[in-house]
Amino acid sequence: MYDAWIEFTGGRVGVLGSGSDYTAFVHKGIGAVSTEWMPTSTLPTPLIDETTTRSIWEQTEDLTTQYTIIIAITIRTIGCLPSYLTLLAYNLATVESLPLNVSNWVTQMEIYYNDLTATINSAPHTLDTSSLRSALDEFASRAQEIAALEQQAVENKDAALITVVNHKKRDFQRGFVSQGGLPTREFYRNLVFAPGLDTGYAATTFPGITESFKAGNLSVAAEYVKRTADAILVAANIIKT
Repeated sequence: MYDAWIEFTGGRVGVLGSGSDYTAFVHKGIGAVSTEWMPTSTLPTPLIDETTTRSIWEQTEDLTTQYTIIIAITIRTIGCLPSYLTLLAYNLATVESLPLNVSNWVTQMEIYYNDLTATINSAPHTLDTSSLRSALDEFASRAQEIAALEQQAVENKDAALITVVNHKKRDFQRGFVSQGGLPTREFYRNLVFAPGLDTGYAATTFPGITESFKAGNLSVAAEYVKRTADAILVAANIIKT
C-alpha cells in the first residue's frame, strides 16, 4: 500500500478541502484525515471496452467479465485501506504519546503564507499581513515548547504530563475556527484551509484572506488577516506550556 501511495502521490500529502465526511470535523477544529484508494499504473482498471471505446458505465450489454475483473482487483487491493485505518485508530487510541507533530503545522502554514505573499505581490494593490506574520512566529515558538515538553514527559515517564501534552496536541486546531465563518459561507469556519469558492473540492489556504483579496475586497481581506491571525494565536495559546 505504501508503494502504491508513493507511486500515485510522490509522497505528497494534500490539503483537506471538502467532498467527504471529514469536512464537518475540519470546520469544528477537529483533526481529520482523508484516505481513498486510486488506481496506479500497476493496477489496471478496465473502465473502457476497447471494442466500443465507451465507458462501461454507458453500456447496456453484458459485461460480467469486466465487472469480475474489477471486483477481483478491488478485493485484493482495497482491503489494505480499512486494515490500515483500523490499525491507525487503534494506535491513536492506545499509544502513550500521541504521534501528532505540531511542528508540521509550522512548516505547512509557512508554505501557505508564502503562497499568500506571492498572490499579494502579483496584484496591483497590496495588503498588510504583518499581524498574520507575527501570529505564525508566535505559533512556531509555542510548537517548539510543546515538543520540548513532550520530550521531557516521555523521558521522565511522567504519565500526568504526557496526558497534558496529548490534550494540547488534540485540541489546538480548535483555535483555527471562526464563529463567523468565511465571507458568505458561514458553514466553513476553518481559517487555515477550506474548499475554494471556484475550486470544487480542492482547498484554498488562508481562504478568508486569499479569496477576498483576489476579489478586490480589500477591507474584507484586511478583516480576515486579523481574524486569521487571532485564530492562530488562540491555537498557539492552547499549546502554550
